[in-house]
Amino acid sequence: SPQAKGRVERLLRTFQDRLIKEMRLANIRTKDQANKFLEEYLPKFNQRFSIEPLNPTNLHRKIPGTIDLDKTLSVRTKRALRNDFTVRHSKKLYQILDMPEGIRTKQVIVEERLNGRMYINYNGFALKYKLIDVKPRKPKEPYKPRNKYIPPKDHPWRRYRLPALLNFEEKAEALVGAL
Repeated sequence: SPQAKGRVERLLRTFQDRLIKEMRLANIRTKDQANKFLEEYLPKFNQRFSIEPLNPTNLHRKIPGTIDLDKTLSVRTKRALRNDFTVRHSKKLYQILDMPEGIRTKQVIVEERLNGRMYINYNGFALKYKLIDVKPRKPKEPYKPRNKYIPPKDHPWRRYRLPALLNFEEKAEALVGAL
Protein backbone atom coordinates (compact mmCIF):
# COMPACT_ATOMS: atom_id res chain seq x y z
CA SER A 1 0.00 0.00 0.00
CA PRO A 2 1.16 3.59 -0.45
CA GLN A 3 1.07 4.07 3.30
CA ALA A 4 3.44 1.15 3.84
CA LYS A 5 5.75 2.47 1.14
CA GLY A 6 5.82 5.84 2.89
CA ARG A 7 6.70 4.15 6.18
CA VAL A 8 9.56 2.29 4.54
CA GLU A 9 10.89 5.50 3.02
CA ARG A 10 10.73 7.24 6.40
CA LEU A 11 12.48 4.27 8.00
CA LEU A 12 15.33 4.44 5.49
CA ARG A 13 15.65 8.18 6.03
CA THR A 14 15.79 7.55 9.77
CA PHE A 15 18.52 4.95 9.32
CA GLN A 16 20.52 7.28 7.11
CA ASP A 17 20.28 10.02 9.70
CA ARG A 18 19.87 8.62 13.21
CA LEU A 19 21.75 5.31 12.80
CA ILE A 20 24.86 7.01 11.46
CA LYS A 21 24.89 9.45 14.37
CA GLU A 22 24.43 6.62 16.89
CA MET A 23 27.33 4.72 15.32
CA ARG A 24 29.57 7.79 15.53
CA LEU A 25 28.68 8.28 19.18
CA ALA A 26 29.54 4.61 19.85
CA ASN A 27 32.92 5.20 18.11
CA ILE A 28 32.32 2.50 15.46
CA ARG A 29 35.22 2.26 12.98
CA THR A 30 35.07 -1.21 11.37
CA LYS A 31 32.48 -3.36 9.65
CA ASP A 32 32.66 -5.99 12.41
CA GLN A 33 32.01 -3.35 15.07
CA ALA A 34 29.05 -2.06 13.03
CA ASN A 35 27.53 -5.55 12.74
CA LYS A 36 27.81 -6.11 16.52
CA PHE A 37 26.25 -2.69 17.13
CA LEU A 38 23.31 -3.48 14.80
CA GLU A 39 22.61 -6.73 16.66
CA GLU A 40 21.90 -4.64 19.76
CA TYR A 41 20.41 -1.54 18.10
CA LEU A 42 17.83 -3.08 15.74
CA PRO A 43 15.82 -5.04 18.37
CA LYS A 44 15.56 -1.90 20.53
CA PHE A 45 14.58 0.18 17.48
CA ASN A 46 11.94 -2.36 16.37
CA GLN A 47 10.48 -2.58 19.88
CA ARG A 48 10.14 1.18 20.09
CA PHE A 49 8.86 2.00 16.58
CA SER A 50 7.17 -1.12 15.14
CA ILE A 51 3.43 -1.07 14.45
CA GLU A 52 1.25 -4.15 14.09
CA PRO A 53 -0.53 -4.31 10.71
CA LEU A 54 -4.32 -4.04 10.58
CA ASN A 55 -4.55 -7.19 8.47
CA PRO A 56 -1.93 -9.80 9.48
CA THR A 57 -2.49 -12.07 6.42
CA ASN A 58 0.29 -12.32 3.84
CA LEU A 59 -0.91 -10.66 0.62
CA HIS A 60 2.12 -11.57 -1.51
CA ARG A 61 1.28 -13.64 -4.58
CA LYS A 62 3.37 -16.47 -5.98
CA ILE A 63 5.15 -15.83 -9.26
CA PRO A 64 3.41 -17.58 -12.14
CA GLY A 65 5.45 -20.36 -13.72
CA THR A 66 5.30 -18.61 -17.11
CA ILE A 67 7.40 -15.67 -15.90
CA ASP A 68 11.17 -16.07 -16.11
CA LEU A 69 12.55 -13.69 -13.46
CA ASP A 70 16.14 -14.10 -14.67
CA LYS A 71 15.11 -12.84 -18.11
CA THR A 72 12.88 -10.11 -16.69
CA LEU A 73 15.62 -8.74 -14.43
CA SER A 74 18.36 -8.90 -17.06
CA VAL A 75 20.07 -5.93 -18.71
CA ARG A 76 19.19 -5.87 -22.41
CA THR A 77 20.96 -3.75 -25.01
CA LYS A 78 20.52 -3.54 -28.77
CA ARG A 79 23.69 -4.18 -30.74
CA ALA A 80 24.48 -3.97 -34.43
CA LEU A 81 24.98 -7.25 -36.25
CA ARG A 82 27.78 -6.79 -38.75
CA ASN A 83 27.91 -8.33 -42.21
CA ASP A 84 30.33 -11.00 -40.99
CA PHE A 85 27.84 -11.99 -38.22
CA THR A 86 29.87 -10.49 -35.39
CA VAL A 87 28.61 -8.40 -32.47
CA ARG A 88 30.68 -6.03 -30.33
CA HIS A 89 29.65 -5.78 -26.68
CA SER A 90 31.59 -4.58 -23.61
CA LYS A 91 34.80 -4.17 -25.63
CA LYS A 92 34.62 -7.80 -26.78
CA LEU A 93 33.79 -9.33 -30.13
CA TYR A 94 31.40 -12.28 -30.48
CA GLN A 95 30.84 -14.47 -33.54
CA ILE A 96 27.26 -15.69 -34.16
CA LEU A 97 27.47 -19.39 -35.02
CA ASP A 98 23.94 -20.38 -36.03
CA MET A 99 22.15 -17.48 -37.71
CA PRO A 100 18.91 -18.91 -39.17
CA GLU A 101 18.91 -19.17 -42.96
CA GLY A 102 17.36 -16.31 -44.87
CA ILE A 103 17.34 -13.85 -41.97
CA ARG A 104 18.85 -10.49 -42.75
CA THR A 105 18.83 -8.36 -39.65
CA LYS A 106 20.90 -5.43 -38.59
CA GLN A 107 20.27 -5.66 -34.84
CA VAL A 108 20.29 -8.29 -32.11
CA ILE A 109 19.64 -8.00 -28.39
CA VAL A 110 22.43 -8.83 -25.94
CA GLU A 111 21.03 -9.92 -22.59
CA GLU A 112 23.19 -9.90 -19.46
CA ARG A 113 21.65 -11.83 -16.58
CA LEU A 114 22.24 -11.32 -12.86
CA ASN A 115 24.01 -14.68 -12.59
CA GLY A 116 26.68 -13.45 -15.05
CA ARG A 117 25.50 -15.35 -18.12
CA MET A 118 25.07 -13.62 -21.44
CA TYR A 119 22.61 -14.40 -24.22
CA ILE A 120 22.34 -12.98 -27.73
CA ASN A 121 18.74 -13.00 -28.99
CA TYR A 122 16.96 -12.31 -32.24
CA ASN A 123 13.12 -12.19 -32.04
CA GLY A 124 13.14 -14.20 -28.80
CA PHE A 125 15.36 -16.90 -30.35
CA ALA A 126 18.65 -17.44 -28.49
CA LEU A 127 21.61 -17.52 -30.87
CA LYS A 128 24.74 -19.56 -30.30
CA TYR A 129 27.92 -17.53 -30.22
CA LYS A 130 31.58 -17.70 -29.34
CA LEU A 131 34.02 -15.10 -28.07
CA ILE A 132 36.64 -14.01 -30.57
CA ASP A 133 39.82 -13.47 -28.55
CA VAL A 134 41.94 -11.98 -31.32
CA LYS A 135 40.39 -9.88 -34.03
CA PRO A 136 41.56 -11.19 -37.40
CA ARG A 137 43.61 -8.74 -39.40
CA LYS A 138 42.96 -8.02 -43.03
CA PRO A 139 45.85 -9.24 -45.16
CA LYS A 140 47.86 -6.31 -46.44
CA GLU A 141 48.23 -6.10 -50.17
CA PRO A 142 51.76 -5.60 -51.44
CA TYR A 143 52.61 -2.01 -52.30
CA LYS A 144 52.14 -1.17 -55.96
CA PRO A 145 53.46 2.20 -57.07
CA ARG A 146 50.99 4.24 -59.08
CA ASN A 147 51.73 5.08 -62.65
CA LYS A 148 52.44 8.75 -63.13
CA TYR A 149 49.55 10.54 -64.81
CA ILE A 150 50.51 12.25 -68.03
CA PRO A 151 47.72 14.39 -69.46
CA PRO A 152 46.97 14.00 -73.21
CA LYS A 153 48.17 16.62 -75.71
CA ASP A 154 44.72 18.21 -76.07
CA HIS A 155 44.23 18.57 -72.28
CA PRO A 156 43.37 22.13 -71.09
CA TRP A 157 46.48 22.22 -68.91
CA ARG A 158 48.64 21.95 -72.00
CA ARG A 159 46.82 24.79 -73.77
CA TYR A 160 47.41 27.37 -71.02
CA ARG A 161 50.39 29.65 -71.66
CA LEU A 162 51.89 32.24 -69.36
CA PRO A 163 52.14 35.70 -70.88
CA ALA A 164 55.54 36.53 -72.29
CA LEU A 165 57.90 37.93 -69.73
CA LEU A 166 58.23 41.68 -69.85
CA ASN A 167 61.65 43.26 -69.73
CA PHE A 168 62.68 45.29 -66.69
CA GLU A 169 61.82 48.73 -68.10
CA GLU A 170 58.29 47.71 -69.10
CA LYS A 171 57.73 46.26 -65.63
CA ALA A 172 58.79 49.54 -64.01
CA GLU A 173 56.45 51.56 -66.23
CA ALA A 174 53.58 49.18 -65.47
CA LEU A 175 54.22 49.55 -61.76
CA VAL A 176 54.36 53.34 -61.91
CA GLY A 177 51.05 53.43 -63.77
CA ALA A 178 49.44 51.19 -61.18
CA LEU A 179 50.43 53.53 -58.36
